[in-house]
Amino acid sequence: MSGSAPEPAAPTGVRGRHRLLRAILLCAWCALTGAHPPVAAAPSATTVSWVRIDGVISSFSAEYLAEAIRSASAIPGAAVVIELDTPGGLLDATRAMVKSILGSPVPVVVWVGPDGARAASAGTFITLAAHIAAMAPATNIGAAHPVQSHERLIPTLPGEDQGQDTPAAPPPARTPSEAPAAGGDGAPPPKPAGRTRMSTPLDDKVLADTLAWIRGIAARRGRNVTWAEQAVRDSRSSTAAEALELGVIDFIAPTPQDLLRAANGRSVEVGTRTVILDLEHATIAEAPASLAYRVLRFVAHPNVAYVLLILGFWGLFFEISHPGVIFPGIFGSVCLVLAFLAFQVLPINFAGILFLLLAMALFVAEAMIVSHGLLAAGGILCLALGSILLYDSRIPALRVDPWLIASITGSTAAIVLSIASALARAARLPPRTGLQDMVGATGTVVTRIAPEGQISTRGELWRAVALDPTAAPMEPGQAVRVASVQGLTLLVTAPNHSTVPFAPEQAGDLELPAPAPDDTARHRE
Repeated sequence: MSGSAPEPAAPTGVRGRHRLLRAILLCAWCALTGAHPPVAAAPSATTVSWVRIDGVISSFSAEYLAEAIRSASAIPGAAVVIELDTPGGLLDATRAMVKSILGSPVPVVVWVGPDGARAASAGTFITLAAHIAAMAPATNIGAAHPVQSHERLIPTLPGEDQGQDTPAAPPPARTPSEAPAAGGDGAPPPKPAGRTRMSTPLDDKVLADTLAWIRGIAARRGRNVTWAEQAVRDSRSSTAAEALELGVIDFIAPTPQDLLRAANGRSVEVGTRTVILDLEHATIAEAPASLAYRVLRFVAHPNVAYVLLILGFWGLFFEISHPGVIFPGIFGSVCLVLAFLAFQVLPINFAGILFLLLAMALFVAEAMIVSHGLLAAGGILCLALGSILLYDSRIPALRVDPWLIASITGSTAAIVLSIASALARAARLPPRTGLQDMVGATGTVVTRIAPEGQISTRGELWRAVALDPTAAPMEPGQAVRVASVQGLTLLVTAPNHSTVPFAPEQAGDLELPAPAPDDTARHRE
């Protein structure tokens, strides 16, 4: 029988030695390089970049969000969550944030929270632009009607009756232009009760532009276009439950953990691709904010910027009134720079700034001119008017707190009026320098005054003449009082006699004896 014989198998002991040698070499290589032996790969956890945006929407907020999205895009499978609580903000900054969200290469989730938060005005646009929108239970959204008191602002209108939200499903089959201008029944929406402001052509242009913008955002994310239009046109606002029923948001999440659980497994469109969120084992990392951003976000608060402005004015006032102290000038200059930096993102009314400058000028004038409080009263009035008119906005969160205005105006009034009162009292005091100060001083007779002699007062020797030449002579050692001054001669009388004011024109009518030649050298000028 023909055929090749099978090759002899390697001895079992040889194969075992080979495997042992490979294991030893692998362990030695791991020990030298610090590597670890390969193990089964666990499923990678999604990194969630948590962005906290609260307060007024400004250019600082837009830069913070853009940087967070750029950082998250470098991490595979990452997502961005925006914790939002805002009363509104600037139009330019809002547009920048919406563009960052719509063009984000990673999914963006907006959560209006925690309880008590709001996505008013500019926050409405940001929430609608998110891939996934959620709200905490006790929150609200809407009231995005543009107010032309400041052309860059999208404020809410406080105190308006928003009416009852009528449940309406999102109209996916209709185009934005075909959407009804009311709730699900097609009836016109109720008009706010408190709105009587007349529109202008510029108001109409701003409103039309904002309506087109929010319709496009809502249609892009498949949200209720009708409600979005009403939020801009009629300042409509809704609670979290109403927003969910109307198709404005995707779900309600009381906590961040509930937010991640509810968003897990949802499919969203990011650019041209569909992404399924895997947030079951997500790792939350708060997006780092630079020190400059934190400082600018703090000083951009309307109350903080107002206090910095007042402190800057007072610092410069004390430096002007007390030259050379240096510290008040430096402190005031820094406060003014920070205040004007904040004013770049706040709706400033320059009439308010002018009133505050006029107030400080009147306070300085009061310190230099004795007006018996008239200049101080004018400065206090200008301070109150400037504080009220400082911000050109109808949003309470974008105005100075009335209690803060009252406290600063009251404390300033107390300080300025006390200074004015002290200056008025000082102006009424008799002079304390020169010969006029000698009136009323007491002295001791050195040489007999009958009616001429010498007295010692304040450590000096003076020629003295009795005020009443017919009075009894004054003997050495007797106490006398200076009644008046004529040239270098003191008119004296007994201490119990009343003094007369210094009146050179009257004292010149008195005929005084000529001084002795040998006494003239001892007179002090």
